[in-house]
Amino acid sequence: MKLFNFLLLTVILPWFAIAKEAPSDHSSLITTSKQISTLKHDLLSHNYKDLDGNNFRLLSKSKPYSYIVVFEAFQSWEGDGPEEQIKKIKLLGDKVQVSMIQPNMNINESVVESFRKDFGLQNTHVLIDRYNKITSALDVWQTPTHFLFDNKGRLLGKATGQSNDLVELLKQLLKEQ
Repeated sequence: MKLFNFLLLTVILPWFAIAKEAPSDHSSLITTSKQISTLKHDLLSHNYKDLDGNNFRLLSKSKPYSYIVVFEAFQSWEGDGPEEQIKKIKLLGDKVQVSMIQPNMNINESVVESFRKDFGLQNTHVLIDRYNKITSALDVWQTPTHFLFDNKGRLLGKATGQSNDLVELLKQLLKEQ
């Protein structure tokens, strides 16, 4: 009985607290200034070259919003990738820059190119994070992880998995402009 009580208090009940479904309103996506200050904006504002050799920044200064997704290409082929959310974001128009980051998981350029071709994302900036500096700075612990920033570098929202919450938040923000 003591073992059951121990497991109940230390494993089972905390798991239920973590597994609770998030509220459907978008207020839970907005982060605090304390959370924003932990991000390393120098990594996000740095000039990178995508797989096509084009220079880009993860945080766009010319567009109002930057949507960044950290993904793992093999998840998409298994049906758990971010490609549907990315396509929805791209349909919202040219006020959003979309970038993708593939963490270094023994992935090479040809695998990422196959991913872009298979899912119709040839015109999307993709960066392979060779040393996982960006994914570490963004505190990514699961793929896909989606981020929405404004052009001042403020983090407006973060979501994981197949969530469409940031797509809905972005739609709302674009309507308010």
